Amino acid sequence: MTLTARVAALFFLIALTSITTAAASDLKVVASIKPVHSLVASVMDGIGTPDLIVRGAASPHGYAMKPSDARSVSNAHAIFWIGPGLEGFLEKPLKTLGGGARVVRLGPEGHDTAGHTHTHDEHEADLHIWLDPGMAADMVRQIADTLASIAPQHSAQFVANRDRTLGIIAALESEIRVILTPFRDERAVALHDAYGHFTEHFELQPIIALSLTPQHPPGAARVADVRAQIEHERVRCVFAEPQFSEKLIRVIADGTGAKMGRLDPLGASIDEGPALYLELMRALALDFSGCMKQ
Repeated sequence: MTLTARVAALFFLIALTSITTAAASDLKVVASIKPVHSLVASVMDGIGTPDLIVRGAASPHGYAMKPSDARSVSNAHAIFWIGPGLEGFLEKPLKTLGGGARVVRLGPEGHDTAGHTHTHDEHEADLHIWLDPGMAADMVRQIADTLASIAPQHSAQFVANRDRTLGIIAALESEIRVILTPFRDERAVALHDAYGHFTEHFELQPIIALSLTPQHPPGAARVADVRAQIEHERVRCVFAEPQFSEKLIRVIADGTGAKMGRLDPLGASIDEGPALYLELMRALALDFSGCMKQ
């Protein structure tokens, strides 16, 4: 059986367990975005299903919370997010919560509202930490530890789910490394600074970002500079994202010889759930390598 088939089989077993285990629980958990939700859902498998705030193809950049989102947050026992630099829409609502909810910022040195360390610089440009499988594994450990402290009666299940999820991430990391290794010397351009953790982990060349965030579109000088880099460094691919218009990317690529591709760091077109993280990361690797091979 191939590595891909083994990983797919593991997720089939997750789905089968979810179907056959009727675990009723009043544990209320909220996740901010789809990649975070996927990892939380994997750890909670067989116990409950977390609520997701940013659904579908929506982006956390500029997201406006709905009344239903506010109700989920106010009723939650635990809320998992990356931080205000990415999900700024959550910053004020979380400050007004009572003392009952555990608010957990995921990432290096992560903590909940009872802690005193900080997770990472909230002004750091690239907070897409889940694109590094090593950091995703750390997130899974944080999630499992938090949930076990809130619902200790389910600790054994959380630990089993944690270990299974870590195995899936390890197999996925190996699979992606095989896909990307031939393209370590290739340069690319992307809409915003979202892929530093991905390229560093898989030893790729840094992706040239048009802007730090989608809320700050590049000026004419930056566009001209990036077009010059594309031609001078023989950049092969310029990547759009499904959450944003491709117009600017087309302007950047036009006449340079670079090909247009698409990268999705959030899983816009993937159904939410435990398997989303696997599908998102594999799609990212295949979309990157596919554009480079054309």
